[in-house]
Amino acid sequence: MYTLGEFVAGKACSDNKRENACYFESTAETKPVSDGDNTIELKITIPERLFIAKEYPIGHEKDPFEKNKFESEIQGRIARKTYPRQGWASLCGPAAFFYCLQKDRPDIYEQSARELWKYGKTKIGRLDIKPGDGCRHPK
Repeated sequence: MYTLGEFVAGKACSDNKRENACYFESTAETKPVSDGDNTIELKITIPERLFIAKEYPIGHEKDPFEKNKFESEIQGRIARKTYPRQGWASLCGPAAFFYCLQKDRPDIYEQSARELWKYGKTKIGRLDIKPGDGCRHPK
């Protein structure tokens, strides 16, 4: 964890730690709802989901990137009940890398998978992983 002082000083990142500080800024202004008290209206937004299958979009029963399905698959992989299946996708290298990571360091595998799902990128040591558009939006 980082202190507020470390955030302000720009020291909220470490080559030795796996966690990275992440926050979102908004340019929207808050405006008073009523003049007489301190009630304000606050707009809160969430980032758009980064992985969306064109064939099975968000809300479709076969959506492969649906959060509950993702969580279930992660738990199965951490328990070593299931392994990723690349099928016909031409992702042999990344699939082999993540298979080894799942076997040897399930903690880093889990954190990396969660970061990929949530932010669309992850970093393992000095390796930056950022899937391209074709991977994030398969046909």
